[in-house]
Amino acid sequence: MPNYFALLDLPLIVSRDRIKQGYLSLALASHPDLLDLRPNPANQEEKSRHFCRLAQAYLVLGSRGRRRNHRRRLREHMGRISNDFEPIETLERAYEVFDDVMDDLYCLLIKGKIKPNVARR
Repeated sequence: MPNYFALLDLPLIVSRDRIKQGYLSLALASHPDLLDLRPNPANQEEKSRHFCRLAQAYLVLGSRGRRRNHRRRLREHMGRISNDFEPIETLERAYEVFDDVMDDLYCLLIKGKIKPNVARR
């Protein structure tokens, strides 16, 4: 059984904002469209698979009910989590999840509910 908390480097008790932040930082680092200095087809395929796993983790942990179920199953060391949604197996679906999260952040930024993190020199 995958541990989505570990995949996103999160504790078992975590806020939705922290889940989104953890997902975005890892998704940006493994985004298949970001260019490597030395592209490697094998590495690109692994990046794509990892990007899909990150999107899957976000969908599970982003829902309060699924997150609670996942946490309970991890604690009980039971078998697989029952999926009440379609698993992410295509890169296109992973892109959709990424775009949805970015759209949410953009809307919050426009409404002034979050401030951009701009480094000052």
